[in-house]
Amino acid sequence: MPHSEAFLPIIMTGMNEPWEAVGHLDTRERFPKHNVVAGSDADVDGVYYQASGLVRLSCITRTGKEYAMMYMGEGMLFNENDVFHKGLNHFLTSIEPLETIFFPRAMFTEEFFGAHPDLAMNLISSLSQKSRVLYALLGSTRSLDSFAQVCRALYR
Repeated sequence: MPHSEAFLPIIMTGMNEPWEAVGHLDTRERFPKHNVVAGSDADVDGVYYQASGLVRLSCITRTGKEYAMMYMGEGMLFNENDVFHKGLNHFLTSIEPLETIFFPRAMFTEEFFGAHPDLAMNLISSLSQKSRVLYALLGSTRSLDSFAQVCRALYR
């Protein structure tokens, strides 16, 4: 795993595997290793499903350093937050060669989710789990005093 300022690398996999069943509806895209796939400045208007590879969700701290918050592997959706809410300070980088299925924002309609209610529930569930992980990470970094943060950094 590449060097990261995250205390514990969180790796999520397989949560969105039901989306592979509708992969025939959209296009496959490949990205090389260390490629910024999506993020705050990217003009990506859709969601990616990871068929293979590893993606790192990072942000830039006030000091200009990269802070890795989460890693996502096969069977995960990513960039869904940008589809529903723009303006977050983050980016998604391929850590190894990445094969994806791209679902454009226009596909996320009441009609689509009416035909695929299981995918709507899966999307809500995975967003909830990611939010919980990021909330715990934020709470962990904010609740420790300086001494505890230094000890934790030395421990890793």
